[in-house]
Amino acid sequence: MTQNGLVRSRGRILLLDDDADAVLFATHVLAAGGHFTVEHTADPSVALRAVARDGCDLVLTEADLPGLNCRELVTAMRQLAPRLPIVVLTACLQAGAEADALCELTDSYLTKPVPADQLLATVTRLL
Repeated sequence: MTQNGLVRSRGRILLLDDDADAVLFATHVLAAGGHFTVEHTADPSVALRAVARDGCDLVLTEADLPGLNCRELVTAMRQLAPRLPIVVLTACLQAGAEADALCELTDSYLTKPVPADQLLATVTRLL
């Protein structure tokens, strides 16, 4: 809390997702009560620019964006900001080398549909 009684945001979340319903849900859960400030984009290049300019405290990204290799995106983010917490959202994480590599590169992954309390707890723990 601030001195005037207002709740101070605990962090800036960059949400990278192209599903309007998922964006609305995550934004509502994370911003409720002023916990977090959420900025959304569906464009990986915009996300990379935000990471490069220290425009966020945590990235929450969908794993299966059209035309996007999530592993390459996460690798690029890690090069720009090695300590930036990155959480991957996925409907289903396929077993195999690609999935293992993605898990090693990220701080957490959540399977959709994500319960609100699990999303908030994961983000809170990482920040």
